[in-house]
Amino acid sequence: MMAYRIAWKFSAALLSCLLTSGCWDRNELNELGIISATGIDWEDGKWHATSQIVLPLSTSGEGTAKQMSLSPVDVFSTEGEGIRSAFRKASLETTRKLYFSHNQVVIIGEAAARKGIDPLLDVYLRNTDAREDVIIFLTAGKASTILRQLSPTEWNPGNGLRKLIEMEESQNSRIRAMNIFEVISELLGPTQSTLIPEIRLSGNPQTLTQVDAQKKTQLDARLKLGRVGLVKRNKLVGWGKFDESFGMMWLSNHVTRGFLPYACASKGTRSSSFRVMKAHTKVSPVLVEGELGFNVNVEAEGKIEDYTCEDDLAEIEVVKRQEKLIAEAIRLLMNKGWEASKRMKTDAIGFGTKVYERYPALWEKMKEDWDEHFVELEPNIQVHVHIKGTGSSNPSIVSYQKKK
Repeated sequence: MMAYRIAWKFSAALLSCLLTSGCWDRNELNELGIISATGIDWEDGKWHATSQIVLPLSTSGEGTAKQMSLSPVDVFSTEGEGIRSAFRKASLETTRKLYFSHNQVVIIGEAAARKGIDPLLDVYLRNTDAREDVIIFLTAGKASTILRQLSPTEWNPGNGLRKLIEMEESQNSRIRAMNIFEVISELLGPTQSTLIPEIRLSGNPQTLTQVDAQKKTQLDARLKLGRVGLVKRNKLVGWGKFDESFGMMWLSNHVTRGFLPYACASKGTRSSSFRVMKAHTKVSPVLVEGELGFNVNVEAEGKIEDYTCEDDLAEIEVVKRQEKLIAEAIRLLMNKGWEASKRMKTDAIGFGTKVYERYPALWEKMKEDWDEHFVELEPNIQVHVHIKGTGSSNPSIVSYQKKK
């Protein structure tokens, strides 16, 4: 009985020690430098890491901080032989430990992207404090320049950049938001290629670095989404223009909603517009007498938002004619995206993946020189558009005026 009591007391004491031992790896909030965005540049043979840290005073009360004209973030750059070592040198410039778990975006300068983004991707795969859902951007200049800009609509600039690309993707689908995990997955896929959006600065780069600039109703500079970067085997190989980017989105089945201007005639100005409410692209590789080809079928539906044509949309034949004009506009965009991919010999739209899935034996023969096969292909593109609504008025203002 005595032995039982001793064992029970010992177990209770041991349990109390376990419950009151505390956290083995605690991080006090007032000791952390919470990162909102990061940037990577390559200059003079070294990696330059830029950190955008949210200032505690600015987050404790936004109204008070704004009245005091305080910047919401602190931005500084460090350099090193490797990316992680560059970030580690932050201890020479800040009193706080860098905390990456709240990082929203990472921006890569063009020089670093052409050097190769694999060191950055390795950092995210290897370290547990780096999240793989961070949005990734490219920029034609330096990433550090972008991170020094404030946002006129978002108090947290890094969070503002994330919202910007997510809004564009959900509303127009012209550019796709890419996170670290998606980029790694596509670069490890059959074609080893991907598309990454560009963020650029228009206007005076010094304007948005000053808090006083937010007092203006019209800023002299603004951060904007731009082109799309084509990345092959971890390196940037070129840029796709706006229409080319939109065409690639159609080809890769990443258009869900969108705004499409089109012309009333084959050679007219694109003054009418179609709102895409639903779209699906199916890419099917086919073998015809031993030759590889692709059938691309697009189904899109939506409504007319702007109408400047003279015909009356109350007539069924007019609606069918508009559907054909819109389908032709989509097909032209897809051709532009296809030609841009061929020009840079980069299958970032994933046609090689379709071959791998349907004809694995054929892919084994073609994968080593797929880029050479890819540029010789001409897909058969078929687009079918269904107009589900024309708005409250069928004729345009022009057609009304001509009747009187």
